[in-house]
Amino acid sequence: MAGQSEMLVYREHPQNRGKQIACAVVAATLAMLGADRAYAQAGIGVQQNATVTGTIGSNKGDPGTGAVACPSGQIMTGIYHRDKGVGGTSSTVGMSAQVGIYCSTVATDGNTVTLTQTTSNGTPGASTSSYNFALAPQSAYCNTNLVGRSFFGTERNTSNAPWTSSIGLNCAAITVSAGTNWFDVPGPDSQSITAGTIETPLNHVNRGPFCGTAANPLVTGLFAQAGGEGWDGLNVYCGRLIQARHSAIMTFSDFAWDKTLSATGWRVDLRRGSTLLVSGTMTGSQRIPYAAAANNGQGYNSASEVYVVPNSGYGAIVSGRPSAFAGGAYDNAYVTTGSCVTGITLTDRQDSSCTLNVDGRPDLTPTVVSPPQTYTVYGQTQPVTITVSNLGPGATVAGDQFRVRATIPTNWVASNLPTGCTQAANIVTCSVGALNAAASPGATGGTQSYTFNVAPASPAATGTFNMPVEVDPSIPNGDSDSANNDYNAANNTTNGTLVLALNATLRLSKTWVNANVGDTAQLSATSSTTPSATLTTTASTPSESLFGSAVQAPLGAQFNLSETLGASNVGRYNASAWSCNGGTVNGAVLTIAPGDSGRLVTCSITNTRQGADVRVTKTTSTPTVRSGQNIVWTITAVNAGPDAANNTVLQDTPGAGMDCSVTPPPTCTATGGATCPSNITAQTLASGVTIPTFPNGGQVVVTLTCRATASGL
Repeated sequence: MAGQSEMLVYREHPQNRGKQIACAVVAATLAMLGADRAYAQAGIGVQQNATVTGTIGSNKGDPGTGAVACPSGQIMTGIYHRDKGVGGTSSTVGMSAQVGIYCSTVATDGNTVTLTQTTSNGTPGASTSSYNFALAPQSAYCNTNLVGRSFFGTERNTSNAPWTSSIGLNCAAITVSAGTNWFDVPGPDSQSITAGTIETPLNHVNRGPFCGTAANPLVTGLFAQAGGEGWDGLNVYCGRLIQARHSAIMTFSDFAWDKTLSATGWRVDLRRGSTLLVSGTMTGSQRIPYAAAANNGQGYNSASEVYVVPNSGYGAIVSGRPSAFAGGAYDNAYVTTGSCVTGITLTDRQDSSCTLNVDGRPDLTPTVVSPPQTYTVYGQTQPVTITVSNLGPGATVAGDQFRVRATIPTNWVASNLPTGCTQAANIVTCSVGALNAAASPGATGGTQSYTFNVAPASPAATGTFNMPVEVDPSIPNGDSDSANNDYNAANNTTNGTLVLALNATLRLSKTWVNANVGDTAQLSATSSTTPSATLTTTASTPSESLFGSAVQAPLGAQFNLSETLGASNVGRYNASAWSCNGGTVNGAVLTIAPGDSGRLVTCSITNTRQGADVRVTKTTSTPTVRSGQNIVWTITAVNAGPDAANNTVLQDTPGAGMDCSVTPPPTCTATGGATCPSNITAQTLASGVTIPTFPNGGQVVVTLTCRATASGL
């Protein structure tokens, strides 16, 4: 029956009319409905006695009938009755076919009382069931803010036993005591109401009034005695108001944010178990907690308290916070402990508070400063800095065992780990020590940073890689205190960035073609931002390909390619255009391309030795002659270099119609270091004569006289 307001109803079988039931059973039934009844809501309750205090009609001690009482926290303020219809049966008229009561909630501002009927007129808050042939209902109500102080009625007298025929209620005002604000009904009665019909000339007897005494100032309920055709009797329960006041005391520990207790600050919902305390306009919602027990005076404070029926399990939960952190993001920023969580017991006229402690939690979030530059070679080390910050209202201590960890990409290595950091496989884990709480929502409290080196190792792939950093989720609660867990997992991870774009390797290549041994050339690749490459080569064979030392060539770097021949070789060699197996070449400018990452780029040039350039001309000053006349020819041989053409053979064979065996014989002059052939005649010139010395710039001029003959034409 605990917490219930159901009506127990027993319908007596006609063959059992008049039988008596053991008093012990009756007492047990009434006790179940009396002082031990459980209540579960806000308001003022009534204390029911363990035994009946009066009877209207027959008191058969019937155990199967039921109590008619208001629900928890409500008080009787009206009555309901239906008569048995005349002529409904051959033997019974003028008895009660159904009875009920009207109930009201109680609300107060500490000075005045407001009673609010819980059901509409004509619908009782609690009632018996109805016998057959019941007439139209009759209802009577106490005036505004009056309650039922005493109960009376009439019984119809018969030859066998009296039956209940009508009911009545005397009403009085509830008063509030000054100073303590407890409710009482001291009387006197100020209104009397009845419901039912007294038939004449039948004999009816008045019973009551019952209750309304100093010890039992209220009517708290009825107990209906069932009959064969109507309710044989009514027992009356008397009692007094039972009441307590419930509130909460809020304290804070390890909580750095706003602790204001007010209508716009911290607030609570007062509850019993999981149920909000509400009675009419009186509610436990959004009450202002006290800062300490001393703040709870003896009077009623509507901003902080609510009236309740004495019972166990009264507690409170946080229902409002200062606006700066009232959003859902901070719902888990703290935990609550205390008797408001477990529940307290309130006795009659006890004004007491449960305790609710707000314990702040930390909110750890990591940030990472990635290496400042792109990695360009394996083994290149750069620093990574991880910082852990506390954004929560609660601080951390070393014993909380928080950790932060960074996951290094495959084939990357970490080094120079600071104190408190360890590495297992590719994970670096650092312990988090004491971090002060943030001063307010959105602020940053204590921080702790860790700097170590990270480097790529062969064969790490090129590209951009994430380095995840997170507050270690494997130990959300390193110790046994759940109050200091990280409350916000949404900001527990971040990413660093590692970029590997390996340099290209640049080499210079030189190819000699028809070179003279000992000829030299110098190749260069110069850059204003990166190391330059230089190659000096010496021709040891007529054709040779040589490479210089390799240099690092960052992606995007530009090199100016050039060649300088030895002083004695200038003008003696032709140079090809520069050719590279990577990058892009524009004339003599090489740009290392993104696709050259990690490649060997070779740029080549070819030098081909030019040799000598001997040019021969043959002219005459008399191109037209008659047959038999002489014609003088001038043969000129010039070496345009760059090399000497020593032992060059000069040959001139006469054409048809020319006889060159005439006198004078050929003559020769040499300049520019050249020498004329020896024993030069028309006959030797026709077969070829040798110029012994013919340097670059040398010239040999031979004059030859011939006779024109018509027979040779």
